Amino acid sequence: MSPQKDLVRISLLGLAFTGTDAFWRLPCRGRSGLGLIDPIVDPGAVSDHAHTVHGSGNFGLDATNANMMQGNCTSCGVQEDMSTYWTPPLYFMYPNKTSVMLEQEGGMLAYYLLQGEDLVEFPQDFQMIAGNAHRRNFTCKEPEPPKSLWSGHEVSQDGLQQKALGFNCLNYAKTPEPSLGRHGMPSKQFIDDNCPDGLRLELFFPSCWNGEDATSPDFHSHMAYPSLVNGGDCPPGYPKRTASLFFETIWNTAPFKGVEGQFVLSQGDLTGYGYHGDFMMGWQKGHLQNAIETCTNPSGEVSDCPLFTLNSEDDMNQCKFETLPQAAEPGCTGPMQGLPGGNQLSNGPEPVIPKKGAAGSSSVSTSSKSTPASPHPYSPTASRATSAYKPSSYAVSSQPPAKSTPISSDPQSAAMTRQGSSTGDLVFAQAATETVTPTAAPASYSAPSSEASPTPSAAPVSAAAAACDGSTKIISGAAEYDICITDVTEYVTASTAPQPELHKRHLHDHIKHRHAGRGNRF
Repeated sequence: MSPQKDLVRISLLGLAFTGTDAFWRLPCRGRSGLGLIDPIVDPGAVSDHAHTVHGSGNFGLDATNANMMQGNCTSCGVQEDMSTYWTPPLYFMYPNKTSVMLEQEGGMLAYYLLQGEDLVEFPQDFQMIAGNAHRRNFTCKEPEPPKSLWSGHEVSQDGLQQKALGFNCLNYAKTPEPSLGRHGMPSKQFIDDNCPDGLRLELFFPSCWNGEDATSPDFHSHMAYPSLVNGGDCPPGYPKRTASLFFETIWNTAPFKGVEGQFVLSQGDLTGYGYHGDFMMGWQKGHLQNAIETCTNPSGEVSDCPLFTLNSEDDMNQCKFETLPQAAEPGCTGPMQGLPGGNQLSNGPEPVIPKKGAAGSSSVSTSSKSTPASPHPYSPTASRATSAYKPSSYAVSSQPPAKSTPISSDPQSAAMTRQGSSTGDLVFAQAATETVTPTAAPASYSAPSSEASPTPSAAPVSAAAAACDGSTKIISGAAEYDICITDVTEYVTASTAPQPELHKRHLHDHIKHRHAGRGNRF
């Protein structure tokens, strides 16, 4: 983060989101886990790319809404909510293909925006996905026209989905960028020059429901975006309106300023157009509906809703996966050769299409042969060890990071975490002015050597697992789990239209409001 002292942050809140001012901002300060896990898309199987997971501790490869709600804890701030929220993490890859996951600042925030009329709660067993992990281009107009002029493809579900992504460049010394103002990954040079306080990845979920289905075969079509993404009218066939979910996650890009390499999402996406997120509903039945009708304070603070039983920041940080061990983390944080899951880098404009194939997964062009990826720490043949939440520093080298420290263990670090997760501009109704003292970043960072990071030796497997095409052993306390890999994913790319011009940044004017805050930006 920026080494500037006594940094005064002025959040501009009030214009970007239309409709009612009522909302609440759910803090998820802790991370319940990290790994090749996606029980919506890949139930019971190892996912092809990594996700950072927040919410219920009773979460794993075969998680369902029912067993998730039976968890003993949540890494988010409201005890009545045992939902789980997950997105792909952001990595930095050096020229020698060594990669490391960026430091996640303050967990994530999940906004519940009460936009529209006659809102209903999500039904039991509800699941949905926003975004498209395989997309690698932006097909809407650039620069983006005013919403009043959207038409044609701009208001199609495909176009609205593309506009529901945001890559917000953070510089607390300047006027904040608008949320969802940039829909793709900025260049490495742009981030180095303009984003000293990191990159905030944003994702808006659809809020129009068909009123019948808790999910759908593609995990999308039971929901639709209203005509303005974050407002407007629902399309025919979607008579019900739910609360609008909006995710924010901040990644610390500062340690890599001036370092040769590139930022990439965990599925190998260099463009950012494939950013996506998953939501598995875990609210107690009726409680979310009561909150929608009762928690209408425009402050956005969960503490202002009398229906919520709050978790402390320590409680959130201490909540970890209960059945799937935290052992996944070392193989997903790096340093490592390549990316978890063997995903190759993809810059589009062709989409990356999953193809069932032999063991391992890769992203290959239709005009070239697939090369099997070398084993890396989170593969079916690699052993896994435990790790704490996140590294306490990012002096990256070719050796694995030292044992990490939970984010809440150090008061100064915890204060910076709170600052990091609450920055940006959702532009609601008011603003906050706060004086904070960021921790200075180290003066220099050493890049990995040209040699590949050592790959852990294979873990022993049982006779039953040995009979499979591929298997892995997971150890959690005294329990051991053998996972049989019977179906894996390979990627190819399909040719489509030529890549459009790079998305041009546009600016919006904002009305400035000041509000005395005590640690959060709204």
